[in-house]
Amino acid sequence: MIRRPVAAVMAALTCMLFVIIGWTAPATAAPAPTVVRVAATASDGSEDVATCLQSARSLSALFLFDQSGSLSSSDPNGIRYDGLKVALQSLSRVHRPDGADVAIEVAVSAFDNNYYKARDVVSWTRINDGNDDDVSETIDEVIKKAEERTHPDGGTNFTAAMDGAYDDLKDRGSQGTCRVVFWFTDGADESGAVSGDACRVDSGVVDQMRRDGIVIVGLQLWPSNIIDPRPDDLEAMSTGKSPTLECGRHPIPSDWARGVFIRADDSAALRRLFGTLGNIVNGCAPQGDRGGVIDPGVRAMNVTIHTPKQVKAVRLDAPDGTVITAAPRGSTTQGGYTALAQSDDTYVSLTVDFPPGEGAGEWTVSAGQAVANDDIEFCVFSGLHLVRVDPTAAPKAGKAGEFAYQAVDKDGNVADLSVYKDVAVGASVVASNGDIRKATAERVGDQLVVRFKSEATDARLQVRLTAQLTTVSGVELTPLAIDEGVGLTLSKAFPTISPIDQLDLGAAINTQPASAKLTLVGSPMGPSQVCFDKPTEMVVPEEASGATLDVQRGCVDLAQAETKTVTVSITPDDPTVGNGEAILPIRLVPVVGSEMDGQEAEVNLPVIWRYENPRDPVVLIAVLVIASLLSVALPLIALGLANFLTARFQVSGLRAEVIPVVIGEDGPRRIEPLEGNPTAVIESYKTSVVPTTGRRKFRYGPVELVSKAYLSPLKAPSFLVRPIAAGYRVLSSVPPPMADGTVANASPGLGFLAIAVIAEADLKNPSLGEVPAQLVVLVRDKNVASANLDPLMNSKVDWRVVTERWREGVDVRPGHPSSGDHPSGTTSFSHLDGGSNTSTLDLGSMGHLDQGDD
Repeated sequence: MIRRPVAAVMAALTCMLFVIIGWTAPATAAPAPTVVRVAATASDGSEDVATCLQSARSLSALFLFDQSGSLSSSDPNGIRYDGLKVALQSLSRVHRPDGADVAIEVAVSAFDNNYYKARDVVSWTRINDGNDDDVSETIDEVIKKAEERTHPDGGTNFTAAMDGAYDDLKDRGSQGTCRVVFWFTDGADESGAVSGDACRVDSGVVDQMRRDGIVIVGLQLWPSNIIDPRPDDLEAMSTGKSPTLECGRHPIPSDWARGVFIRADDSAALRRLFGTLGNIVNGCAPQGDRGGVIDPGVRAMNVTIHTPKQVKAVRLDAPDGTVITAAPRGSTTQGGYTALAQSDDTYVSLTVDFPPGEGAGEWTVSAGQAVANDDIEFCVFSGLHLVRVDPTAAPKAGKAGEFAYQAVDKDGNVADLSVYKDVAVGASVVASNGDIRKATAERVGDQLVVRFKSEATDARLQVRLTAQLTTVSGVELTPLAIDEGVGLTLSKAFPTISPIDQLDLGAAINTQPASAKLTLVGSPMGPSQVCFDKPTEMVVPEEASGATLDVQRGCVDLAQAETKTVTVSITPDDPTVGNGEAILPIRLVPVVGSEMDGQEAEVNLPVIWRYENPRDPVVLIAVLVIASLLSVALPLIALGLANFLTARFQVSGLRAEVIPVVIGEDGPRRIEPLEGNPTAVIESYKTSVVPTTGRRKFRYGPVELVSKAYLSPLKAPSFLVRPIAAGYRVLSSVPPPMADGTVANASPGLGFLAIAVIAEADLKNPSLGEVPAQLVVLVRDKNVASANLDPLMNSKVDWRVVTERWREGVDVRPGHPSSGDHPSGTTSFSHLDGGSNTSTLDLGSMGHLDQGDD
């Protein structure tokens, strides 16, 4: 099930349909499953989901299962559940092109004569959180519940199916959410849905779903031995039109979600179709007759092979001579190429990521079995996403302005657009009040430039840019798309707010609140105001219905150039899973008597957050134990147990980078400066997702992060970072610094953590004016802009600890923060290297730091 915002849902499904359409039945004489392919038309959209995922926070996929009585004969062995498991495994590996975290959440509902809601079958569950074992356990539980709660019985009511699916999906949000219903049935409708209310133009449920950006994917199992004519109703409801029927508005409007229809001749073929959903939602463009001839500009491909039996290995010969021998399941890396495979006894699917600049040319594939060429299909990925060239640019409101974008790969490398046959771009610019601004887009070298004309009160604009890349041989790759809010520079008579693109409250875990701060800055010309109205367009999961944003209402008075902050938060009443969103109406009131007096700048600020309900049986049991202990007056033991169980890092969405720097009196600087921003040290777009293996201890680059818990209620959990290799010291942005640098403090939330790793040999080298180091940056807080990361780091890290205290032969000056003179409330016990004991105790925080091993 996939879910996405209305504007983004339009592009990803064309690719999906083409991938499936490209499949062919095995050409061997042995009995084998076949798939009836449906010709694609211009109205079949299968690019929407993949385009949405380029900037999505989540993918919501509802698997709608037919449980009519006929399944007892059409799928007596329950192969549909095997297919569901393969689909979930594939979806759990879906990722954004830029490597950012995306929550993949699934649910299962059912229908026969009636509809059975997801909460009664399998409620919304995130399937890509945690390590591989966690993911597998979650998927197994989903399958078990689906099998237990969908027993074949009753008839086939398509109207009830669509009404129910819409109810289950419309509360999943739209801003940054991709929504899809995978609708499986083995029969024909018995409710008259196509001729009835369900397909009524504009007002019917099918058109409502399309308008809301919900993609409908119809999966029909219709055994080939059934003599009756195959029905067209599912196809019409999925795509809008079948050979004999139409459903809803047709042709489907270009800004609505379009659908896909797939028909399988038997349950084995259905299982194969389920197995490709990962490629579908990632936007794999079919190669068609080109087969394994890969064009320049492609950075990854998928190979699907239909086999008579389970493969033992697959050999892939790359154009550069590299030979990859891939296992039938899991990951294989050879010569810089990485192949990720899944298979069963009828097919094997491999996704191959190319090293930079490689992969173009002719590939040869062998599965160790006699497989016809028609049974090997290729599809390809661009591996690119769009980013703004200068994220800090803020053109003047009321003037002509422009924003420049580039297509980059997951490592931030800028794509050479000249390798493509064509790059077709389009853009729109919309003001906060919904007014459309004049805008154009064009390609200028390797940049895509959006030019627009704004009004004097436009504080924020919504910019949407798409780029359709066509390879030299005519393969249309999944379009690149970005949809973002951007701020403009108003007259100095106005106050300002930050952030102005959107406010991300982060995650509300279980019943803990999620919150973020808005920074308000008054006009430099005199008193001004920022006024907050009632939040609108609240969308939350059903379990959180009635939730409201906690934010002050009314106007905040700001003196000349005064800075204030306003906290916005949301607190769940009950744990749930899903996205939350709202619009916070804000009015910027200028200085009285200024040139802008009497005018206000409206900002409809999107506010987003995520509900998470971690699936951790140990913690759930522990909570019950704690509650029981508390009820019998054992608070200290309960507190100690709670401390022990909660000593974990928050690693969801964690991004990081290791930066070679040198540290001087003014702090660190990059050894290789950033192009276009030579004084900056940290750029958030340079960070990549950290593949953590645990929440109590994990490694990244040259450091290891460790949490340490105590059963004693008097000892709070500690969170440390230490160098992996001997002969190094660490200094972090979490005070206070340790005297000898063998360890440093870390923060459990990992919103922002900077760690300097310095070699002892470099500290003792008197010929070095500046100290070489590796700067490890970990970031989870999406609200911190790149421009604020360096100031944040330098405000937290006392670099003189490195340049003075740790340098051999340099005395610590009296009054220096790293010496014995500390601010009130903190006492330091320290010694020079070689002493017997080292500790730093913050008497204000009452925390305890243990430097021992785990």
